[in-house]
Amino acid sequence: MTQFKLSRRHFIGAAASGLVLPRIPDAFAQSGYPSGNITFIVGYNPGGTSDLIARSFGDEITKETGQTVVVDYRPGGGGGIAGDMVSRARADGYMLLAVSNTFYAVTPFLGNVRYDPLADLTPVGFAGDQFNTMSVHPSVPANTLEELIAYGKANPGVLNFASNGQGSLTHLCGEYFKQRTGIEMTHIPYRGAADAIQSTLKGETQVNFSMGDAGYHTRGELRGLATLGESRWPSLPDVPSTTEAGLPDWAIRSWHGVAVPKGTPPEICQQLNEMMNRYVQLPKVIERFATLGLQPGQQTLAQLEERRRQDHAVFGDLIAKAGIVAGSKP
Repeated sequence: MTQFKLSRRHFIGAAASGLVLPRIPDAFAQSGYPSGNITFIVGYNPGGTSDLIARSFGDEITKETGQTVVVDYRPGGGGGIAGDMVSRARADGYMLLAVSNTFYAVTPFLGNVRYDPLADLTPVGFAGDQFNTMSVHPSVPANTLEELIAYGKANPGVLNFASNGQGSLTHLCGEYFKQRTGIEMTHIPYRGAADAIQSTLKGETQVNFSMGDAGYHTRGELRGLATLGESRWPSLPDVPSTTEAGLPDWAIRSWHGVAVPKGTPPEICQQLNEMMNRYVQLPKVIERFATLGLQPGQQTLAQLEERRRQDHAVFGDLIAKAGIVAGSKP
């Protein structure tokens, strides 16, 4: 567990001594929330994207409210263990969950979870969209997405694509690319992002969908063909988006945020949403998130609800069409 240790006693004492502290919005004074410690659940091991988001937001919550935020790690089941835990927690705003859209759109289809992805975990905060890049090994005779598609169609079954594991987002990106273009590629799953990227660096696989280090591309170890979605990744300004490269409306995306148990009072959900929307505008938070390839943004509760429903439908349809099931072989 990680704690942000500005306690309420210290906060009040500092105010009495005349220190300048961030102003607590009137909404907190009126509602009385939060009046105690908050637990931030992370469904993965320390050090990953969800961990950094929880610690960054937790730090800002403490600074703004004076309440301690405890980050509690509950890894396992692709986040499913944490999702189940939070879905059954008291709906009072004192337990938050660091989520990605996979909690709504992948894990429920492929994992052994008890929560309903469209009912039990209410999205209240947005951290940002994560840039994902489609790359190839330098030996592949393609410098553009169009050339890769042409090469794949002319050489069916020659291309292998690496993923972070069966049912992972990178696996879904590969299957989606196959469905959109009609080319044949063989899926090679690995045990995590590090092994997957290494396989492409070595030429064991030819295509990679990654959220990894832009340095592989700038050093010429991989050739970036497109950033998935509408926008270019600032770290790779010369790599076009899939929209620019001829594949508009790329639907398989990755984004991160915060959720609470269903039934959490609407006024608390609104407060949390306003807090997160303020935090993602802070320069230090933007800088931290940029190291993860995250593009921070603001989302209303209604926009977050629409996002999770869209992804649940799109990802679920893709998983069914690709025949991906929990524990299935590639």
